[in-house]
Amino acid sequence: MASEADGTVSRFDPESQAVQTLTLGGSPGSVAYGAGSLWVTNREERGLVQINPETSAVVQTITARIPEIEHTSRLEVRAG
Repeated sequence: MASEADGTVSRFDPESQAVQTLTLGGSPGSVAYGAGSLWVTNREERGLVQINPETSAVVQTITARIPEIEHTSRLEVRAG
C-alpha cells in the first residue's frame, strides 16, 4: 500500500504478519503488479517507479512527460 503523506510504499506478509516499508519520496499513489515487478505512480515526481518484489529495491524511475499524473484506483502494466 502507498502513503502519499510520508512518501512510502509498504508490503504486508500475511504469513509472518511483518510489514516492510520502502521510502520513495514524493507522492506515491496507485500500486500494481505486472511483468514481474511492482509499479507505483508518483504524482509529485510525475513518474512511475518499478520495484523488484524479491529485493524491495527500486529498479528504475520512469519520468512522465505529461503535466500531471492523476491519482486513480486502477493502474495497468502491459508488456510490449
